Amino acid sequence: MPHITPAHLHVLINHIPIIGSPVIALVLAWGLARREDAVIRAALIGTVLIAAGTWLTNFTGDPAIDDIRHASWFQKPVVDTHEEAGDRANIAGIVAGVAALATLILARGGKPFLRPAVLGVLFALGVAAVLAGWAGWQGGKIRHTEFEVTPSVVAESSLLLVQVFARAASPGHCTCVAGYRGA
Repeated sequence: MPHITPAHLHVLINHIPIIGSPVIALVLAWGLARREDAVIRAALIGTVLIAAGTWLTNFTGDPAIDDIRHASWFQKPVVDTHEEAGDRANIAGIVAGVAALATLILARGGKPFLRPAVLGVLFALGVAAVLAGWAGWQGGKIRHTEFEVTPSVVAESSLLLVQVFARAASPGHCTCVAGYRGA
């Protein structure tokens, strides 16, 4: 059965800032435009979570490099460019997250959100989204043959799925219909 390597984990987690930052920025902009405090609060909390995901993405970068460093196709200049872009995205994401957290703290106890503070978070989050996208673009240039699916992996995965479905469909195991216990 295939296992998850540090490179797999890094590529999986990097979607948090790449997709999350622009989505949360849109939600925050919508909350500002509608003057909806609940939406603004949710987006600010989302920004803090995205900052944590951005840090986690950056944290998994070095183990991912170590995982592929000795591959025959490893290109140090390409990886270095991606790493530098990732560092910039990490800083911007954390700045946005800290600004969002400060804005939430200032508005605790039912106080209204300070519009300039929320606009500052939106700006920082927009910068973080662009930088995360750029880092992802640079990372996409790294050859990812460690993810190649071989016929044996497909066969192994298919066999596992067949076994799971066969067990689920066997008499006494199907609980998808209330009260049904097989023929």
